[in-house]
Amino acid sequence: MKNYLPTQAGKKTPAQLINRAWRSLQKGEFDKAVSACRAVLGSQPDQFDATYVMGVVRLQQGRLAEARDLLGAALRMRPNDIGALLNYGSLLARTGQPQEGLATYDKAIALKPDLAEAHVNRGNVLVELRRNEDALSSYERALALKPDVPEALYGRGNVHFRAKRYDEALAQYDRLLALSASHAHAHNQRGRTLFRLGRFEEAAESYAKAVGLMPRNSEFHTNHGTVLRALGRLADADASYRRSLRLNKAHVPIKGDIGIIEMDGLRTLHLGTPISQSSMRLEQPFELVHPHSRALMSFLLFVPRAREVVTIGLGGGSVPKFLHRFAPGIRTRAVEIDADVIAVARSHFQLPADDDRLQVIQGDGARYLRDHHGSADALLLDIFDGLGTPQNLYSQEFFDDCRAALATGGAALIHLWSFDVQFNLFVERIGRSFSGRLLRIPVGETDSTIVVGLSGEIGDLAWATLAERATLLETAYGIEFAGIVEDLRLANPAPDGSASALLPLPSAT
Repeated sequence: MKNYLPTQAGKKTPAQLINRAWRSLQKGEFDKAVSACRAVLGSQPDQFDATYVMGVVRLQQGRLAEARDLLGAALRMRPNDIGALLNYGSLLARTGQPQEGLATYDKAIALKPDLAEAHVNRGNVLVELRRNEDALSSYERALALKPDVPEALYGRGNVHFRAKRYDEALAQYDRLLALSASHAHAHNQRGRTLFRLGRFEEAAESYAKAVGLMPRNSEFHTNHGTVLRALGRLADADASYRRSLRLNKAHVPIKGDIGIIEMDGLRTLHLGTPISQSSMRLEQPFELVHPHSRALMSFLLFVPRAREVVTIGLGGGSVPKFLHRFAPGIRTRAVEIDADVIAVARSHFQLPADDDRLQVIQGDGARYLRDHHGSADALLLDIFDGLGTPQNLYSQEFFDDCRAALATGGAALIHLWSFDVQFNLFVERIGRSFSGRLLRIPVGETDSTIVVGLSGEIGDLAWATLAERATLLETAYGIEFAGIVEDLRLANPAPDGSASALLPLPSAT
């Protein structure tokens, strides 16, 4: 959000110091700006301009507690100063108080309704509050006051993007870039939009421009890597991902490609790329953070009396430790090929030690399935290396073994990246192995899909039954099962057009 600086003062010594502070701030010379402000405040502790400029410096430095004290003091001196209000609103939004930030912006707009930048900042905080259409109105008001305000166009594009109005979002980013071709974030967002439209080559070009403009932005490298991965350019994707990790100061290598990132109370596991393999809230270590992990728990909708669960691919062990903690009637066997991943899951992600309800097996998951036919009520596959699903693993034979590993009436749930170049091929193979008894669960706002293969007669799948199960399961586990049932309903229409029961569909060929 834009920072506002006081107008330059007169020619007295304190004014000259304020001017110096302002010029230094404009140049990013923060130490010089602070020194000039302190020189004023040493003799005039209640001097507004010095207090305010120093508050803006601290805000730009990310020293938010100091910024709060200084900007708050400035507003006590001049409660109706527009610049102080807007910067204080920005501070509130950045410190998790968007509602209070909105009230501050509203006060500024009431004092000066024709300031376009104030409407832009108001729109930004409304986006944080998920009031997207109200945000759009604020951006449009800003553009009515001052046509072609870059940040209003950017914000408007972002609102359309969130609403999945990708063509409209693209038009806003294109208009912005026609005005300011060096707007790196607009190139990045344009890439994200083109990616959603399936225009991967164009998306790669936009991401490359963003990276060229801001080569030290780790997010841009991550996004570039993801589209290269979708194009099947895995070596290039790997290089982009690794550059992103090198730029991320929070990344801590553990062993080989295994590393963790810890920010804002969240610890994530990484295997040589910035793509999170597992996440754990430090204050709630058994919570299922990733939406796809919660969606994998939907096996309980299909096999509510499951007693034997096998997971292939461990990561940080989110699902096995959740089952161990909250499902005492279930025995879980987790198979992971990498002994170092198992060690890190236990040392950094609180995966419990083996006991009679949890067994972690270091070994080849494909071989395990071949050797344990009929042994699982539910099979959960979450197999990813740094670049996604290992390319040669998901063969027809592998999915045949998945079905054979299930007991009669069991379910296999396979987590796939929706943009994998082999996604349709994998779904086709799963469908063949499970004789067309195939369902899909799109995972919320993510790029994941859970594909469900059902073995034999699964019992009552009437919507009323599933809704009843969802209510009970939601109460027991705190997972949005009702939302999962709705996603199932939308993604799996019955062949006869009815909505009374969930009927597994034959796979597409």
